[in-house]
Amino acid sequence: TMLTIRRERESFHSELEKQAHLVLVVMSERLRDLLYNMQVTEIDRIAFDMKENEAITRFRVYNNEGGILVDMDQPGRDFPDPHPLFTEMSSLAPDQPKFYWHEGELVAETGVWTTGGRERVGFAQLGFSTAPLVERIGVLTAESSTLAAVTLLIGILLATLMARQLTNPIRELIRTANKMAAGDLGTRLQPEGRGEIGQLGHAFNDMASAIERRETDLRNLAVGLEQTVKERTWELQQQNQYLAALHEVTLGLIENLDVVRLLEAIMTRAASLANTEHTFVSIVNRERSELQFRVAQGLYKSYLGKQIAVTQGLSGRVVASGQMMIEQDYQQYAERHPDFGWLRTAIYVPLRSESEILGVIGLGYDQVVPINPNHVDILNQFAQLASLALLNAQLYSASQQELSATEQALLAEEERRKAYLKSPQGRAESFADRITQNSSGALIAIHNLA
Repeated sequence: TMLTIRRERESFHSELEKQAHLVLVVMSERLRDLLYNMQVTEIDRIAFDMKENEAITRFRVYNNEGGILVDMDQPGRDFPDPHPLFTEMSSLAPDQPKFYWHEGELVAETGVWTTGGRERVGFAQLGFSTAPLVERIGVLTAESSTLAAVTLLIGILLATLMARQLTNPIRELIRTANKMAAGDLGTRLQPEGRGEIGQLGHAFNDMASAIERRETDLRNLAVGLEQTVKERTWELQQQNQYLAALHEVTLGLIENLDVVRLLEAIMTRAASLANTEHTFVSIVNRERSELQFRVAQGLYKSYLGKQIAVTQGLSGRVVASGQMMIEQDYQQYAERHPDFGWLRTAIYVPLRSESEILGVIGLGYDQVVPINPNHVDILNQFAQLASLALLNAQLYSASQQELSATEQALLAEEERRKAYLKSPQGRAESFADRITQNSSGALIAIHNLA
């Protein structure tokens, strides 16, 4: 296409220059006498005719000094834009025009000479439009573009048909890889053929299987580590809570704090670790064969201070057997207490001092929950602390009672001694003790007595 356009341009340039030369020869003949006689009006008519011709882009006539006489684009005699010649005036010999190619036109300049070339009477400048060349090049370009588009379309269709056999397996491989990247590690490629593409598909499947196994192993390891961390964290929390409760109980024992306050602190921590808010501590009253609620939290709180028979309900079974009792659903328990309609899962543990049952502590849930061995261990540990607090309270109470009895006996003995010393026998005994201890003063004492 470029070569065709180039040849077309060269041919057009050559042809247009020939036509321009012919027109200049004819125009020089017409202008010779008019310029010689300075008939400018007639030249204006020629300029008017030239302006009507679409093939002419400019027409200017100059006097022998290079001044414009007529310009078809500037009617009149006042020329604000002088438009000088492109060529040196001295170089425009007879019948030797000069040509200049500008954008959109061919500019031709020639000198106008008298017959025989003896005298120059002026100059003529004509512009010839190159629009036909531009139009022809546009046609060639359009034809070439159409041909190129058709050729390209045919090439694309042929290339698509030929490449589909190669690209389809690759696209399938890309889709499978994208699925794996999105998390579907179980997806696999269906290899086609035994060529390089088929070998690539088998290799891809092997790689995918290895990645899936590795991912599964890593996921299992992560789950195991997470579970281990959770369990260890929970154990540490349980241990910290137990140590904190043990510390509080120890301080309470040292300071002889109220046993109820100690039991409340113990059960609050036990409830927190066991994920419930319903706890209680009941103490055995042997004389009345009753269990009294000394500490109660959550829904047990309404029973604080109340008593139930030592043989009644799940607490009675704990006292009777001395063993922990667990009911997954208390409402299915045949001997359930009628006041505990809200209670579902229950864990009750005895408080003991060697072989003696001191009471019962319990955790309750208002819905059925799985029995967690960790919660059972928690309650057993805190039951030991509660038993220690109760035993200390009993020992402290017994020691206080014994101390009170001793003080009462000493006071009674002191009163009897004072009464005896006031009696005659006591006074005589006291006098004899004084003589024995101080013989030198005995005579003075006798004299005074006489």
